[in-house]
Amino acid sequence: MVTDLIDLRSAMGQSPWHHQYGVAILTALLRKLGHKVRQRFSHILALEYVLRMLGGAKAVEALAVIRDPKSDVHALYEARMTLERISGRILPDEHSDQFAVLRTNVHYSAAGYDGTVESLVSCIENGDRNLWNEYITEIEVPMAVASQPTLYGISINDERQLVPGWLLARRIHEACRDTLVVIGGNFWARMEHAYKLPEFAKLFAHCDAIVYAEGFQPLSELAETLDPCSVPGVVWFDGNNVVVNKKTTTPTPFDDLPTPHFDGGATIWCPDDVLPLYTISNCPFGCSFCGIHAGSDTYEQPPRKMSSMQIAKHMKALGASRFDIFDETFGINDIVNLGHALKAVGHAAVLQCYTIVDKHLVDPKRCKQIYDGGCRAVELGLESLSRKTLSQENKKWNPPEHYSEILENLYNAGIQVHAFIMVGIPGEKISDTMRWLPFIADNDEWVATWKPSRYRLTRMSPEERDEKKRSPLIELLEDRYPLRLNRDFTYKTVNDPRRLRKRKTRTGSEESKGVDSVLKDVEAALVLLEEADRRRKKHALMSTLPWWPNRGRYTNEQLRSMEEVLPEEPKTLYLNEALARIAKATGAELGREVTFKNFEGAVNFFRTL
Repeated sequence: MVTDLIDLRSAMGQSPWHHQYGVAILTALLRKLGHKVRQRFSHILALEYVLRMLGGAKAVEALAVIRDPKSDVHALYEARMTLERISGRILPDEHSDQFAVLRTNVHYSAAGYDGTVESLVSCIENGDRNLWNEYITEIEVPMAVASQPTLYGISINDERQLVPGWLLARRIHEACRDTLVVIGGNFWARMEHAYKLPEFAKLFAHCDAIVYAEGFQPLSELAETLDPCSVPGVVWFDGNNVVVNKKTTTPTPFDDLPTPHFDGGATIWCPDDVLPLYTISNCPFGCSFCGIHAGSDTYEQPPRKMSSMQIAKHMKALGASRFDIFDETFGINDIVNLGHALKAVGHAAVLQCYTIVDKHLVDPKRCKQIYDGGCRAVELGLESLSRKTLSQENKKWNPPEHYSEILENLYNAGIQVHAFIMVGIPGEKISDTMRWLPFIADNDEWVATWKPSRYRLTRMSPEERDEKKRSPLIELLEDRYPLRLNRDFTYKTVNDPRRLRKRKTRTGSEESKGVDSVLKDVEAALVLLEEADRRRKKHALMSTLPWWPNRGRYTNEQLRSMEEVLPEEPKTLYLNEALARIAKATGAELGREVTFKNFEGAVNFFRTL
């Protein structure tokens, strides 16, 4: 059995408010098999390194405030603003990376990267100016050179991590010639189309293999053999061609997984370390727009599920009192059953999870059962107030007529809510989308945070893979950016003549153009929904207490008492232009003239529909 050192890393660019679960569970699994594993949460360590490099003592002080349980809301607000100012010192231009620590996320994009393989290769080969290069060369490379690991694994889960993850791979590949450099993460499960491109082979100058399936079996076999040729779920280069090995035919049972290890050298940006768990192989539902669970070895098959008792045992073994359940959906019955299991093993813990907007939540007793099961926060995909739209996106179970009641019941039970809204779903009327404006205002008390986002055609989602499940109102465009997680599409020209616009062509003639109109309407709708959220007293507070790991330390009553003490957030840019745009679009749909004097006028108008 191999006992040499294995290094596992999370790539830079991800949120510091969450641990990288894949690294933690693979570390535990490999250690169980007898390997010596060193894990590092580089997504946190590298971010703090860059902030200290840019802000010196002020950055150090702000980071200490964030992790100090005695910090009051004023100190936390100042720490947030300090980090925003520090990260804002990098002025974006065509030659520099874009970087900002804003509110509840880290915004990062590499200069010159556009979603093509060619641009990724160029960024890797010209990485000296990359934001993360100094951290990589000063910290990661010397550590690897000193220990010479047999295998070096890098986890990439989203596009922000792509360039820095590959740059790290290149530096290790150059410095440690005998080390097998392997890249993995959920991102690669949705890139099978890219492996067929001739130019993709160039990336294997900087790594030895890519794990595109669940990492449990591939990493275990690679650690034993150091040879990707016959390992399932692995992509490698044979010298002439990129080879994609098929996934395993016997997926790993989730009840067989060990308790994850979280000794990655960094804690999340929170006074206490809230730990993640992932307990199911893929979502049992299958919303038409979602492709997150494509990384499962049983994608679009019945999910493999960890038992409630096994989850409770993991929680007890970890000893933490707060957990983030990362499952795409952790059902209401699952929450209740986990509560019973925790009592049975004698461990007190609370959790946050994604769950469905179940009609049974109309009953306050059901919400109380969830609270008693340990649930203190839920993330809900409300998406739309239109039954027609929800049916189209295969979310027929969502009851928009009961949303208000459900949100109030959850709040009264002591459960915080993060709610998602989707804007631009093909075929949804702007007047239906804008009904969210009065809804947000009228249900302000019950919702901690709102997240309006643009409709995306996500790779490996049912709508992207199957034309029959795709709306006839959108058209798939040429796939010019194969390393993007979302496919380019356009809205088809709207047939309603009231929605068509005229534009001048280069020859001076005019033609009807409905596509531009739809895109601009979607952008305007997002501006108004963002403004609706910013006008809430909760907005500044929830931005100061990012994500449930921070705001979950407080009860709803405590949060309400803190809402008044922070300054208002700045108004949304282009508000007047968005109001005019939405008024015109709504008037076209209703067949009459519509005008709004101000934002409040728009809210009151859509309350009448």
